[in-house]
Amino acid sequence: MFTVLAVLISALVLATFFTYHSVALDVNVDNSKLRVQSVNKYIDQLDVYLEDMLSATGSKTLFFTSSIMIGNNSYFGNYNSAFVECMVNGKITPISPPWPNSLTINCPDSTYFASKVNYLQNFSRDKLNINPIITINSLTLNQTDPWSVILTLDYTVTINDSYASWKVNKIISKDVSIVGVPDPTYMIVDSSLMSKRYNMNITPYFSSFYYSNYYLEQPSSAHNATINKKYFAWNGAPSFLSRMNNDTTPSACCGITSIVSPANITNQALLAGKCNLDFMFWKNIPLVNTSDYLRYDFWIQQGEEGYYARISYGVYPNDQGLNGSVIPVALKDQLNMTNPNYINFTI
Repeated sequence: MFTVLAVLISALVLATFFTYHSVALDVNVDNSKLRVQSVNKYIDQLDVYLEDMLSATGSKTLFFTSSIMIGNNSYFGNYNSAFVECMVNGKITPISPPWPNSLTINCPDSTYFASKVNYLQNFSRDKLNINPIITINSLTLNQTDPWSVILTLDYTVTINDSYASWKVNKIISKDVSIVGVPDPTYMIVDSSLMSKRYNMNITPYFSSFYYSNYYLEQPSSAHNATINKKYFAWNGAPSFLSRMNNDTTPSACCGITSIVSPANITNQALLAGKCNLDFMFWKNIPLVNTSDYLRYDFWIQQGEEGYYARISYGVYPNDQGLNGSVIPVALKDQLNMTNPNYINFTI
């Protein structure tokens, strides 16, 4: 983080320095004009610096906040507010209950966006002879894409100088990827499944499944996604932000899900009457109408010789990730789960 700051601050220094040399120093150009041009350039460069800092600290905050929820087996109650509080105030005061009364969680400096703003103000005053007051009016968290969130910063920069005064309000936005953030869906689970939740050392991390060449693979494109713990976009699933808020409401723009492999659940009784989409399985959401779901079976077991595939495609028993998964019928076309030889409507 210090290296990033140093590079960005250096860019500001260079931009400000060369502004002084962008106008010929002749008798018709006075110091006031040069000063105004310099400060104007400085204000323009602020957007670049703050956007990069939003990206760097935002990414760290996504990881930190999710990890804190997982480590404490509790959602914040209002994830968006906790996220913003961490970046702006350097701490989180989670909602009680389930969190203890008056609990304060200190955020690491790498997530503390406001501290970077303070550093910039001090540096500008001491090294650039510009004394800005940068006020964070608001910071919001939103989502319009399955694989990233949008950080929107509303800020005001005020500079009072012997030559002129500036007060500029600006709004900037930055997309921050969710890929690599640990998923609390697999860890903060229904009490009946606590003993079967994933070990902390193999917590699934959000990772997208984009490989279009898999969409014609057998037994299904979802087979590779399931084995590799990949997520895919689907408008019947909750968005990343909904997941962080323990909300399973479908998101038309940003829904993502993964499939919990039946092979990873040693107690097969826990699979009865459940859908294998992660948000339904770990939250123990019952199947309201079983006719809306199908079971995908592409292995049969015959005697002591082990497994025989119902398919000619080379899938080995230890790669049976998708086999036996229950998924919504609405998903079968998207994931190439259409072969009638594998479909079982008896859930």
